[in-house]
Amino acid sequence: MSEDQPTIEQTKAFATGLYQGAQLVADYMKSCATMIDGVRPKPKTGYRDSCVKGLWMRAYAWMNTVSRLNDPLDFQALSVANRALLEITVDLVLLHADKTNASGWKMHWYGESQKMKGAEQIIDYYRDNSLPLPDQYEAQLCFVRDSKFSVDHLRKALWPNKKDPERPTHPRRWTGSGNLFDDIVEADEFSGSLIKSELGVTLTEYYRTEYPKMNWRIHSGVAAFWNQPPEAYHLITAFAFKWCSDLAMLCTKIVLIDFGFDIAIEGLRGQWDEIKHQRDVVCFEQITKSNNDSELSASV
Repeated sequence: MSEDQPTIEQTKAFATGLYQGAQLVADYMKSCATMIDGVRPKPKTGYRDSCVKGLWMRAYAWMNTVSRLNDPLDFQALSVANRALLEITVDLVLLHADKTNASGWKMHWYGESQKMKGAEQIIDYYRDNSLPLPDQYEAQLCFVRDSKFSVDHLRKALWPNKKDPERPTHPRRWTGSGNLFDDIVEADEFSGSLIKSELGVTLTEYYRTEYPKMNWRIHSGVAAFWNQPPEAYHLITAFAFKWCSDLAMLCTKIVLIDFGFDIAIEGLRGQWDEIKHQRDVVCFEQITKSNNDSELSASV
């Protein structure tokens, strides 16, 4: 091994420090959960406010999961969490930028449209193969029967098909964009300075540089997996802990600002800075301890 390459002990210490930082973020989100859950959606923006709360709760749930994944072989699950938190962050930025109920309305009906698409796929499969629909899918059959007209009506109103306005379409994203990247570019336009202050990069740069690697680790295949040295898995998990934590803190900051807690609660901004400082400290302590142990072993 080259002298410039980190040892297994050093990479493990690095991952351990960032894992402990992720635990700090999960604990901080837990301390915010009751406060955020207690927010009552405003009558005029009920769907928007409910979606903001729901997305943050998903981010909180993901960080609870991340805080339990402390084995290098958890790198695949951590990559899934990382990607999910990126998507949640983008959605929260876009909702935060729209103070009306329009975005929340779209997100709500997108969920219903997704359920409709799934229910129709089940029914179509059995119909196309001339098979009776099993009783276990009775709920899907009733949903299509009772809600298809309203869902198709909203599909045409919220995500009109440019080529055929009368054809109801289920878009790839609730925003109506064809892919996540388009929404990321828009999120940077709305909150670029806030995003960069928390992540150190724009979402656009993060997507272009880190998103492909996340997918390599999630999807079937051997890219970023086969013939990797043990040290690589510590580094992969370490950076996953770092990005999950950064994105989760950004989500929390957006939601607390959106609901006005940054103004109402004195010292909240100081708490954010303190969590960031504590994360740096625990990581530094683990690396220092590893280096000291290595020097001690070498001197014996």
